[in-house]
Amino acid sequence: MKTLLVSYTPRNERSKSKTLFETFRAGIRNSEIEELDLCRSIPDLFTPERVEAYHARNMQRRALSGQEEESLAGMLRMTAQLKAADVVALSFPMFNFSLPAIVKAWFDSVLHVGETIDPTGGKYQGMMSGKRALIIATSGGIYSVGNGVGPHFGPRWEHAVSLARCEFEFMGYSEIRAVLAEGMAMGDPNKAGENLEGAKLELRSIANSWYPQ
Repeated sequence: MKTLLVSYTPRNERSKSKTLFETFRAGIRNSEIEELDLCRSIPDLFTPERVEAYHARNMQRRALSGQEEESLAGMLRMTAQLKAADVVALSFPMFNFSLPAIVKAWFDSVLHVGETIDPTGGKYQGMMSGKRALIIATSGGIYSVGNGVGPHFGPRWEHAVSLARCEFEFMGYSEIRAVLAEGMAMGDPNKAGENLEGAKLELRSIANSWYPQ
């Protein structure tokens, strides 16, 4: 078994996302581990040149020129890295209600026809069946309850975990779990601490289930 740990925790040791990431990492047993730190290995963005090359490769299905291949090389390396893993765990903080741009760029990098998605028959099918994905996230606000701007933002404001889950579903992962520690910046350290500890317990339970002794 191989596990890919993908993290974006720019606040380093002050990061609650990093705390949860390390909690899950400590529970991994009997698995090869590969790590991708998105703070150090920043995914390529869709510049005009890469958009054209991506469209030519994935939509037109034509052979690329040397320059076009080079423009997609970084994206395809990350795609190959993901494909080689049986389990992927992605850790990040919510930024402005959604995924940090670097995390979204990683998803853009690994969605490739013939690699992680298959459009055969005119209907996209994920190609990552049999694999597992874990989303580990933290948020300053609380989104599991409420419906307005105030102490509780409510589910309609949450576009981070939901979008990450959508991306993994699109790639066809057989099992997708998500752990969100909410209220990290609500001004109540006791409640934040409770939520963080609850997330740690959930992550330990997932690790015990996925990596039995």
